Order: sequence, then C-alpha cells, then structure tokens
Amino acid sequence: MASTSDTMGESSSESSEEYRLVVRLRNFLDDDRAKIVTFSEFANKILQRNFSAKPDIFHSRLAERLCEDSTKRWFPQFVEHLERVPGAFAKFDAFSRSRAFLERAGELLIWSSIGHEAAFFASLRKLWLAAQDDYKEMKRLLLSQLELLQEFHGILVDEGALFWNSSAFENIILHPPPCFTRFLEERFVYLSDLHLSLTGFTTENVPPVPLNVFQIAATNFVLEHREALVDATASAISSLRSITRMTSERPELDAIELTETFRPGLIRCPLPHHLHAANRILYFDPGRYSNDHAAIPSFRLCAVVQKLCSLGLLQPCAMRIGAFAPIVHRLIAEAPQWALEPDDELSETSKTPPPPPQETNEKKEAISVSRNPTFTKSAIQSSIQIAIDRAIKRDVGSLIFVPVATMVEILKTEFSIADRAASLTQNLTKKVKSVAEKNNLGIQKNKQRRLCLVGSAICLRQVVVGDD
Repeated sequence: MASTSDTMGESSSESSEEYRLVVRLRNFLDDDRAKIVTFSEFANKILQRNFSAKPDIFHSRLAERLCEDSTKRWFPQFVEHLERVPGAFAKFDAFSRSRAFLERAGELLIWSSIGHEAAFFASLRKLWLAAQDDYKEMKRLLLSQLELLQEFHGILVDEGALFWNSSAFENIILHPPPCFTRFLEERFVYLSDLHLSLTGFTTENVPPVPLNVFQIAATNFVLEHREALVDATASAISSLRSITRMTSERPELDAIELTETFRPGLIRCPLPHHLHAANRILYFDPGRYSNDHAAIPSFRLCAVVQKLCSLGLLQPCAMRIGAFAPIVHRLIAEAPQWALEPDDELSETSKTPPPPPQETNEKKEAISVSRNPTFTKSAIQSSIQIAIDRAIKRDVGSLIFVPVATMVEILKTEFSIADRAASLTQNLTKKVKSVAEKNNLGIQKNKQRRLCLVGSAICLRQVVVGDD
C-alpha cells in the first residue's frame, strides 16, 4: 500500500511541475512578441530546465534550425541592399576574392547564429582579416584607374587624338571610377549616354556597333562637354591619389552608419526574421565619410555586422518571442506526453556549440588594438557583458563581483586580441569605470585583491555597454 502511495505522490509531483511549466509558457506568449530572448534565458526563466535536454522534448534543435535558416535567407538580401549604398569604391565583383569572401561570411554568420556568446565577434575577427586582401587589391585598382584617367586627360587636350585612340575613353565608360561619375553628374553630364554607341554593342535584331560610330559619337560628346570632362578628370585624379594614401584603419574605407530615421535616398538594412519582425526598420546611412567613394564592400559588411552586434540587433542563440511562438504552441500541445526527468534540470554544464567552419589554410593571426581599433572597441564592450552574465550565473550573494581580469581573459581567449594584458587591463578599467558611473554600480577589489565591477544581480543585468 505504501508503494502505491509513493507512486501516486511522484505522479502528482510530475503533473504539478508540468502544469506550472505550461503556465509559464502561456505567460511567455503574452509578452511583447518583438522582445529578443536568448536560449539561455528561455531555459532559465521559462523552462527552468535544460533547453537541450535529451531526448529533445523542448525542440532545441528545431529552434537552432530556425536561426540557421533565417540567417541563411537574410544574408543574400543583406549583401544586395548593402551594395546599393552610395560611396563605395567599387562593387563586390570588382575584387577577385569577393565570391570566396561572401561564401565564407555566409558560413560564419550562419554558424554564429547558434554559436557561443562571442560567436559573432569571433567570426568578425576572421572576416576583418580576410577583408585586408581587398584593401591590397584596391591599391592596385587605384593605380590602374589613375593611369587610365591620366591617359584620357591627355586625349582631352589633343582634339584629334580621340578619333584615333578611343580605347581609353571606352574603358572609362565601361568602368568609370565612382568619383569621376559623381563629378560629371554634378555638371549634368552622363557617361551612360554613350552606352548604346560602344564598339561591338549588339542586341537582338540589331547589328553590332562599328568602330567609327563610337569614334564619332565620342568625339561629339567630348566637344560638347570638354570643360566638364577636363574638370572631372582632374578632380578624380586628385581624389584617387588621396585614397592611395589612406591606411586600412581610415573611416572612409567603410563609410557606413545605421539609422532608424528615414531620409530620401537611404537604403533599408534587412534584419534576420528570427530576431526582428518585418515592421522593425533600419537604414544604411553612408555618413559623412562617403564623399571620397573609397569604401571597400567587404569592409562595409564587417562594419555593419559589428554595429548590429554592438547594438544587440544580432545575437547568437536567440529569437524574438514571435519566432519562439510556434515552438511554444507545440510544446503546450505536447505537454501530456512529457516525461520530465531530474536530469533535465538546469545544470552548470550546457551544450558545447559546434566549432566554427574552417577555411583551408586559414590565417591564424591575432587582432591588436593598433591594427584594428574598431574591432577591439566592440570586443571590449562584449567582454564586459559576457563577464557580467557569467558572474550572475555563478554567484548567489547580494553583491556580485565581476573581475576586470576575467574580462581580459575573455578578450585574449575568445576574441584572440593580441595586445599585452597590461594594455588591455588599462583599456578595460577605463571602460568599466564609465559603465559603473552610468549604471550606479561600484568599483572595488575582491578578496583576491582584484579590481571588480560590483553591484546586485538586478542592477548588473540592466547594464548596456554603449559607445563612449
């Protein structure tokens, strides 16, 4: 009889826990559907069990697939819209390694969508390194464009030269430096007017354009717009020479910002569907550094992804509640079939994320502050928040201590920052003091005499590390 009573007691306890879980799931659905929730938060606050329990009764693998598929659909749209933003030196396909770079970027961002806390920043490190090849190639392209413009400038001075040597002008019409096109269009002169007169141009039921037709059309065009062409050529040569002197850290090489405020001419920045609904609107803004037309597309891609991460708009292992909803409705429907086991309860050990996709002969370089200050600034911001999250999970006291040394270790191990520990500590200490001041937190040493950011779990959770 006692055995039967024990069995009934256990059954009642299981039923009660399942009922409470269903209540939490229903309350979760009543929250703001645009709110982004990480898998960890869903496990800790809603399930109060491991999301990735085995068997996978909470469908964590389905959630991961939603993140991956959403990111896979988003990335080509993101690249297409980014290419339409004015101010670029050239399009992606002007660079020989662009296809490999975009394939690699897509792979890494899909992996990051279900990766560890710093997955997107780890992927960015690899992409910034790969983008350096485009910087070197841009230098070579600049030299060839300068030679072409200088040759064309010589033709403009000699009125008869264009008829006998039209190839330079033809090449400029086919592949004009963006700054040259802009200078001309400011004078209401359009190179596109000659596209149908180019040598060899053909279309259905129309014979190819003979050489002499282009020579006559080009000569007439030059005679009509000589002054504008001479001025635009001189201005473009000056602009291209200034670009050749730019180092890879110059802001002109990405020339991109993000804004929620629409202005005529701005291009919309697509966002992953699993993190943002269609009514969440963001725009690319070329910003004040775009006038030189020096932006490298791969640099722009890295810069925008970095900004999205810093703003919390791109997060690993996370979805908006609206994207969680189909899974939650299924979980509620499957509740009678649950067999909740003690092993499913939350533990310190979580699922190990898969390693990032590897590229053959991938460079194993480390980033330094001096070589990429923008990346390191974002990494410092992220390391503070990762350290806070880990401290909250680990400590249970009224005051939680988050050591600066832990942040330094995160920077070196998870972000591969190559700077000396003393330099990183100095940079982090300045940032942590700023965070403490803005969020009413304290700065003091713990029992091990290590400098720490100090506060209650509630206050620390409210910390948002922004740009200073």
